[in-house]
Amino acid sequence: MANGPDACFEGLREEDFPRNRSIAEQLRFLIRYAVLAPSEHNTQPWLFRVAKQSIEIYVDETRALPVIDPDRRALWISCGAACLNLRLAMHYFGLQELLEVLPEADNPNLVACLTVMLTDCEATWEEKQLFRAIPRRRSSREQFDSRQISLTLAVSLITAAGNEGTWLSLVRKQEKRQELADIILEADKQLWSGQAFRAELAHWLRNPEDRNLDGLASERTELVLLQDPQTDRGNISVDAQSLLASSLDWQEEYNKGKLNMLSGLVLGAPVLAVIGTFGDTPVDWFIAGQAAEHVLLKACSEGVQGSFVNQAIAIPALRSRLRATLQRSDYPQIVLRLGYGPTGPYTPRRLVEEMILP
Repeated sequence: MANGPDACFEGLREEDFPRNRSIAEQLRFLIRYAVLAPSEHNTQPWLFRVAKQSIEIYVDETRALPVIDPDRRALWISCGAACLNLRLAMHYFGLQELLEVLPEADNPNLVACLTVMLTDCEATWEEKQLFRAIPRRRSSREQFDSRQISLTLAVSLITAAGNEGTWLSLVRKQEKRQELADIILEADKQLWSGQAFRAELAHWLRNPEDRNLDGLASERTELVLLQDPQTDRGNISVDAQSLLASSLDWQEEYNKGKLNMLSGLVLGAPVLAVIGTFGDTPVDWFIAGQAAEHVLLKACSEGVQGSFVNQAIAIPALRSRLRATLQRSDYPQIVLRLGYGPTGPYTPRRLVEEMILP
């Protein structure tokens, strides 16, 4: 297997699935698909333990984000997304599982256990399409074009979220999208004005030449606009960690170019999608992660790109405002922008061997 940033993508071939080996070896192979799930700051906060007939998913507390995610909501959502990928991969290769969420009350880091109940099962056509989208799904930070998402696909996305036990609200009308954009922009400004937030982000920024397998490439962040809105994003060289950890008064110095860029990305999306749950516990966050990945994979399979604009979820007052805007009484968990446009680059993944517990 390759050791560079695309290590989890290079050499990932269906024909390498060990059909004639033990179930444990098959499950180890399928982890390669699980870890292609998205995570906040690309922290990849999951660990796996493989037994004879089962696989356990654990949260990796060493990769938590205490500033942006003090309740560990995003951590559980990421593990839910990884679980959805794992389930689809199991079905694609003929395995049928029993899923238990939080199976041990005295072990809160054990998120889920999937036990193989049947082999030689046949995946549905829909499951095969979703599985094939796993390596192709990427978060796009590019501008979308004006093409609208069809009503048929919109209904399919709502159904995908519902199948995972959540709700999905699609915001298509300009007036409502503007309301959501205002909330997202206010949240973004508040977050970036915080020294602790910038320091935490700085910790996860990576220089491309270092070929790290986690975190965010510095040239793909908003830092390019903080330096100069006209800077060529492909040629920038920024000491990102020093800049983010600086003591600038960001309430005053906040660069308007970044807000304008974010506003264009949000309002330029034909659809804003909010995934929510009927409770607000770790189990709810976990199923929200499964729903988000299901929705993103369904969109990807139909040529639609997506990315997260979750800023308002991190600020309780703005999360409440978001809920009121949607006229919901329950719990928004994830905000996505969806549309047609360029795909983003692959985000690197750590080696699978580093994520398997003994």
